[in-house]
Amino acid sequence: MKVFVAVRVGTEEMFDGVEGELVRPSWPLQESASDGPSFMGIASGRASRYARVADLGHLGHAPFRSVFFDALVRDTGLEVTNVNQRRAMESAEQVLAAADALDEGTIVMYDGWRIRAAATR
Repeated sequence: MKVFVAVRVGTEEMFDGVEGELVRPSWPLQESASDGPSFMGIASGRASRYARVADLGHLGHAPFRSVFFDALVRDTGLEVTNVNQRRAMESAEQVLAAADALDEGTIVMYDGWRIRAAATR
């Protein structure tokens, strides 16, 4: 299963993450500091400007959706309700679909509206 993991690119101006950590886009409820949209570490909650597509065959959809929701609750204070959980599950599936559409190793960024391949320096 393809997912996004934190990656440092060059002398990246914004990297507070953990290299290789599973990440999610900062949406739907936050942006990272003053640097705008980014990816947030699922475990650490730390920001990274870029992410890399990685194939984590051992990770399934259900565990990913669960940790995605847990991270949203932790990072944003999202109230644990059935409606919020359903929306988070839908968002998690959108993230997985975005990763699946790209080749493994592709470096991406999140621009506040979409995840797209990054022109790295």
